[in-house]
Amino acid sequence: MRPSVDNAQPEHFGKMKVNRKRAQLEEERLCEIEKQNGKLLDKLTQIAAKRGVTDLKPVTAGTALLKGEACETRSLNEKSRKLELQRIQNENLQILKRIQQSQEKSSPEINHASLEKAWSETARYRKLASQI
Repeated sequence: MRPSVDNAQPEHFGKMKVNRKRAQLEEERLCEIEKQNGKLLDKLTQIAAKRGVTDLKPVTAGTALLKGEACETRSLNEKSRKLELQRIQNENLQILKRIQQSQEKSSPEINHASLEKAWSETARYRKLASQI
């Protein structure tokens, strides 16, 4: 029997490799998204609280206009603009609801069951790797 040396590279177990930096960057990105969602939610609530363009007082016949003010002209596409404004407001409300629902779902608690499952899988891979 001749002695031999195995100079081949060991097998690579891709699932055993843990990329902590990538996980950290992903966590930071998710935190930044949550912050931006909160800012957007605040802005949307401020906009909803303010008076809209349609809430302005109409100019009556007895009101004197100041220099630089002009009479409102009626637009031919006023109905379509109102419909477009209503559509945009509905979309904004839907976005607001989605943001609020996503904030309700996100929880700062740690899911121990998934951590235990991941650790048992890692232990199984380690055991398989040690048997080879």
